[in-house]
Amino acid sequence: MFRALLAGNGDYEQAAVGPHQWMGIVTAMVAVACYVIHRLQIRFLKALMILLVLCITVAGHLGGSITHGADYLSAPLKSPDVATELKPIANVQEAIVYNDIIKPILSAKCYSCHSSTKQKGKLRLDEPDYILKGGKGGLLLIGIMQIRVC
Repeated sequence: MFRALLAGNGDYEQAAVGPHQWMGIVTAMVAVACYVIHRLQIRFLKALMILLVLCITVAGHLGGSITHGADYLSAPLKSPDVATELKPIANVQEAIVYNDIIKPILSAKCYSCHSSTKQKGKLRLDEPDYILKGGKGGLLLIGIMQIRVC
């Protein structure tokens, strides 16, 4: 059963999934407690509702960190990273295809989900050998002759 959930498919770092999962369980328990206290008309409902909002906020933040990276809230506020900016190529005829054209695009668009820190679909795109190896769905490149990567 657990393998059917996203946490069990191996695409996410298990060290980050655990706290999110437990915070979700605590949130569910606090929500049930809120319901019971509301039905019994006990005084501490307002305090428990505040706790529920805090639990939802923390569980949501942990989930966002798993799917979008630890800095997903502050990343848009930072200046663009020099490494991910696509720079114009002075002379395309002298460009090394992988290093000058393909790698900067992969870095800007793909590394957040397919690199050494995270491999969605068991696919890494940060090194040529991993690109040729493919991912969970099979080979990424089919019928391509060996490319000089240097």
